[in-house]
This record gives sequence, structure tokens and C-alpha cells, in this order.
Amino acid sequence: MNDEIFKTVKFGGYDKVEVLDFIQNKFKDIDNHIETINNLKKEIEELNLKVLETEEKLATTLVENQRLVDVITHHESVLVQEYTQSQLTNAILSINKISDNMIQETKMKCEKMLNTAKSKAFQELRFKTDANDVLNTYENRFLKLVNNMSKLAEIGNTLSTSVNTINKTLNDMLESLPNDVSEK
Repeated sequence: MNDEIFKTVKFGGYDKVEVLDFIQNKFKDIDNHIETINNLKKEIEELNLKVLETEEKLATTLVENQRLVDVITHHESVLVQEYTQSQLTNAILSINKISDNMIQETKMKCEKMLNTAKSKAFQELRFKTDANDVLNTYENRFLKLVNNMSKLAEIGNTLSTSVNTINKTLNDMLESLPNDVSEK
């Protein structure tokens, strides 16, 4: 076959054997390149499969991460709601305790003032010689004391009303809180 292609020893100034060797080397190079291309195609197919697998894993991971974010967000909202309700309950209990203590303290001070006034009244009665003056003086003091006691009772009632209003406001605030923070 080689003889049919090249009839002379010299072909355009080139040696026939060298030209054939050159062509055979080029065919070998082409065969090597074809093999390399086929190998690269196989590698690309394998890499495409790995990319698909990785994308599937990524999608699964993203779905799982979103589920975890949703769970964490729900738990956070529940904790915030429980903490808020607990704080409001503690505030109401503290205000009730403070108001009860203030009322009790006011009653004790009133009783102490009354006892002191009675004690002084009895002491002064002993030292006074004029019974009418003593009676008039202590009657006036007693009226002032009664007036002061009435004022203290009004203050106590006002304080009690204020505490009840505060308690109602706090209870209304507590009831107005959403059951679930996500309901905002």
C-alpha cells in the first residue's frame, strides 16, 4: 500500500520512509488524543454524576437545615413567651406583696399614732386641774385625730384602688399577650 501512494524514493524532496514514519507517528498521536478524549469524557461523566449526588446531598442538607431553623425558631418563641409570662406574673405578685405590706404598715402606724395619742391624752389628763379645759383640749385633739384617721383611711382606700388598677392593667397586659409569639 505504501508503494502505491509513493512511487518514488524522493517525494517533493522528502524521504519516503521519513514521511511514512512521520504520518504513522501522527496517527499514533491522533489515537493517543482520541484515547485521552475518551478518558476525559469518562471522567466528565463521573464528575457530572458526583456533582448530581452532591447537589442532591446539598438539597437534602438545606431542607434539613431549614427544618432545624424552624424548630429552633419555634422553641425560641415558646421560651420568650414563657419568660414574658413568668416576668409579668412575678411583677404582679411583687406589686400585690408591696401593696399588702404598705397597707399593713399604714395600719400599724395608725394604731401606733392612736395609742400614742391616747397615752399622751391620759398623761395630760392627770396633770390638768381644770376638767373642762382638759376635756375641750382632748376633744379637739380627738376630733383632729379622727379627721387625720379619716384622711389616712382615704389614703389607704386610694392606695388600694391604685393597686387594684395596676393589677387589672397588668392582668389585661398578660391576657393580651399572644399565645404564640409568631402570631404577631
